[in-house]
Amino acid sequence: MTGCRPTSGYQKCWSAYRLWTVGLIVTACVVWWAPWARAQGARWEHYMAEGVKAYQSGQETNAEMFYLAALEDVENAGPEDPRHAATLNTLAVLYHTQRKYAKAAPLYQRVLKLLEQTVGPEHPTLATTLNNLAVVYEAQDKYDEAEPLYQRALTLIEHTLGPEHPNLAAALDNYADLLRKMQREAEAETAEARAKAIWVKQKGQPAGK
Repeated sequence: MTGCRPTSGYQKCWSAYRLWTVGLIVTACVVWWAPWARAQGARWEHYMAEGVKAYQSGQETNAEMFYLAALEDVENAGPEDPRHAATLNTLAVLYHTQRKYAKAAPLYQRVLKLLEQTVGPEHPTLATTLNNLAVVYEAQDKYDEAEPLYQRALTLIEHTLGPEHPNLAAALDNYADLLRKMQREAEAETAEARAKAIWVKQKGQPAGK
């Protein structure tokens, strides 16, 4: 999980916390696929690496330029090419952190479809994309579209990672936030209580909470 930027309270840091592993995704996507990329073409790897450097330096416009170049490089690759989903996801995360939700949502949708085609609909990797897309929909006040994504993410995490995994606690906190916005206070409190119990067992809590 990524840490929140310095804030004065939990309510203002939830968005950074809820976007799972933003920094990890952005910095690690090249690591995940680097050996494969070297065998298939160094240009994509170069674009992604430069994009990561720019992002980490706060040069988000340059990061976007490199990620778009990387995407163009693999746009015609088949769904089995892991670089395609990795590039789309990295670009989606960039737009997400910039709160450009209208740009992030369709990219997350494409990532989700590619992952379902390649690793399968029950793979734990999908949980992060499901969560992030749900967060985007929630930010756009599309609560009815966000809810089934959160629910699917919760089910997937519990089945693949177990009922006491910290990712499940994070997802429960996210879902509770949505439920509260939907005026379903009792359900929100139940989800939060379960999340808290997991955090206690893990001897940790989300930053600022």
